[in-house]
Amino acid sequence: MRRKALLISWSVAVRPTPSTSYGSLLCAAPPAAAAAEASSPRSAEVDALMELKAALDPSGRALASWAGGGDPCGRGDYFEGVSCDARGRVAAIALQGKGLAGTVPPALAMLPGLTGLYLHYNDLRGDIPRELGGLPDLAELYLGVNNLSGPIPVELGRLRSLQGDLALPRLDCLGCLMSGAS
Repeated sequence: MRRKALLISWSVAVRPTPSTSYGSLLCAAPPAAAAAEASSPRSAEVDALMELKAALDPSGRALASWAGGGDPCGRGDYFEGVSCDARGRVAAIALQGKGLAGTVPPALAMLPGLTGLYLHYNDLRGDIPRELGGLPDLAELYLGVNNLSGPIPVELGRLRSLQGDLALPRLDCLGCLMSGAS
């Protein structure tokens, strides 16, 4: 699910009266401005990770270290399997062989610095989200040994940096169907 910022503006009409004192008029930012400020790139990354956790580990057993209020790239917080780049963005998610089950959420596209996604050797099913094709730096996408099905998204074939076991730029496989374990 892609989240969009919602901007709400207020307009206030002030009608002067003989007793109006403009010196005491206080202008405050609408609540939406505070909400937009709280919706930083870092919170979008945490939201994406929390959606991944909810989709693949709803019981929280395998990803117990992932906390909604945490910071995967900050000091003191620990998100197992997540590593960050020098700019403090989520760069890789390595959750291979963790016993995860479910569908890969499109919310991973909210991780603009993602270069590696390692979800092989799990029990994933469903389609590969086409939104992953919007991650320009994604170089490694490991989804093998799962139960994925459906077409391989054409968008992944457009990623010039993609390598790994789903290296579509090197394979003439657009339109191929996947089913069962690979």
